[in-house]
Amino acid sequence: MKLRCVLLDDQTMFLQLLVAMIRNVPGLEVIGSFARVTPALDFCQRNETDLLILGLQLPDGLGLSVLKTAVRKNCKVNGIVLSGHASGFVCPTDLRPNVRAVVAKTQAYETLQKEIAGIVR
Repeated sequence: MKLRCVLLDDQTMFLQLLVAMIRNVPGLEVIGSFARVTPALDFCQRNETDLLILGLQLPDGLGLSVLKTAVRKNCKVNGIVLSGHASGFVCPTDLRPNVRAVVAKTQAYETLQKEIAGIVR
């Protein structure tokens, strides 16, 4: 069974590249991709998610609010945070069990592949 993955980033080209990359990962299925928090929240309330790859700051809110919603539905959901400010990120205490990695966008491709491989195994 494939892990269900949701992607969230406000940069459209980056989001499209993520979708293309994830679709080539055996064991993962992209079930949703969003550039805004509101539709992602709605989607995660209605759908079971195993992995959420998200940006922190979006035009209409915080990406972590989507992870919190997904965790309420499935406490075992994994999150990978992608950020241009990864070095300054402090994970909220309640999400520490779920945030598997914080990846700087400047190093995203190789580091993200490695982190995803650790989850899919």
